[in-house]
Amino acid sequence: MTIEKLIGAAKEIKNGKCFSLETLTPVEVCAEAKHNGVSILHYAKKQVRSGINYESTKATKQARAEGMQVEPKHYVPIVDRKVQKHPDRDTYYLEVYEFNTTKSEYIIRENGTERIATLDEILPYLTKSAVDRLTKSGRKVWYRIVKADNILRIKQGNIEAVKPPLVFSLLKYRYKIKIKLFYSTQKQVGSG
Repeated sequence: MTIEKLIGAAKEIKNGKCFSLETLTPVEVCAEAKHNGVSILHYAKKQVRSGINYESTKATKQARAEGMQVEPKHYVPIVDRKVQKHPDRDTYYLEVYEFNTTKSEYIIRENGTERIATLDEILPYLTKSAVDRLTKSGRKVWYRIVKADNILRIKQGNIEAVKPPLVFSLLKYRYKIKIKLFYSTQKQVGSG
């Protein structure tokens, strides 16, 4: 997502209000999979909120008490507590509080083809750290910093920011399948 669109949407959404966030993130694959030309993307649609002090939330305090590492706060704020910039790089982030309402799909790109896969199907291709990250569970609410480059869409009511079309995108893949299914059902209905 362009930083201008991200900042525009962040300014319009009131602090603490929930909104829909869609992301497309590369997943770390093991050396063998990388050598064989396999790449995996994780598409997620989730409900989040932004613009509050996450350091004092119950979930953050509980995570620290359990010895879990909470993401560092070394970014420079751009818009309130929402959009932040890395101090040494030209990289922007959206700080969100994520609820356990994530809908996920995975895309495997292998030998020039793309297909949607389940978590169980992609596990053999992943590094150990990626497996640990994707299979941890039990946390109902969590604080995250989402890289702006991975954000596809932000939506709350009439406020919407969408990333320009991608060359390698789950959304295009899903729409192609829906169009094929639509036309195949139309032919069946019209032929009788």
